[in-house]
Amino acid sequence: NPVDLYFVDSYKKKRISYNRKKTESRREDEAYISIKVEPAVEFLIDKYKDPTRKRVFNFYKMYSDSHVFGSNLNKGLKDVQKACGIEENLTMYVARNSWATIARNKLGVSVDDVALSLNHVDEEHKVTLGYIEKDFTLIDEANKKMIYLLFSKDQKKENSDVPEETH
Repeated sequence: NPVDLYFVDSYKKKRISYNRKKTESRREDEAYISIKVEPAVEFLIDKYKDPTRKRVFNFYKMYSDSHVFGSNLNKGLKDVQKACGIEENLTMYVARNSWATIARNKLGVSVDDVALSLNHVDEEHKVTLGYIEKDFTLIDEANKKMIYLLFSKDQKKENSDVPEETH
């Protein structure tokens, strides 16, 4: 979410880690999540890094607050929408929904792993999750599959396969 990108302040060992602002005060785990930065997108860390190292990204220096930052991200997505001839209204919310749909329906990521990737917790699994140490490598694998799908040379093939190493 834009607000999390705006405030994130931990980037160690190629992982961005933070507490999700939307739900951190309502959860025992403070909605903590850790995301591996895949090589295909590492350039974005360098492009937007905060030279003061106060935060991971310099967005807080470019925009007055996280809402203005989010609005500008959505404006940028409108440019992508127009350039690609996409009819659906692209927003960050739609991007999260699209990620979840593609991960589940095209890449075979389990619903539980999609929920983990979105940092969602439901009552059904709340007690069980209290016993299980979080394994963020499940998110890493889902993101790796997604990046491969998006950047593969065969992405235009309707039934392109994800390589074995990403399964």
